[in-house]
Amino acid sequence: PAALNVAKNHGVFVMPQQQSNTNRNDDDDDNDSVQLLLGGSSQISPCAKVYQKPSLETLQHHCAFSRRRRRQQQPQQQAETSLSAWIDTGVIVFLPRAANSLRSL
Repeated sequence: PAALNVAKNHGVFVMPQQQSNTNRNDDDDDNDSVQLLLGGSSQISPCAKVYQKPSLETLQHHCAFSRRRRRQQQPQQQAETSLSAWIDTGVIVFLPRAANSLRSL
């Protein structure tokens, strides 16, 4: 995920769970996919929509989710919440089975 000021210059993915989350600014972290991915694990999931270089308004209304981060210098302080979006970084990941299928074409 990236901050919205970075995401506005990229392709942005909207995950299915985000579409059903009507209040993206709350402190409920009930979005399992977001939590799993932010936790350092990976997950394969279809995306619901893709926007190309969306405006900040579009990002805020359709793409953003709340992300809590602890400050590294002062970990005892309460985590700050910021809005983020899933961006297309141009990196492609091929799973072994998928890569083998493509090679056989």
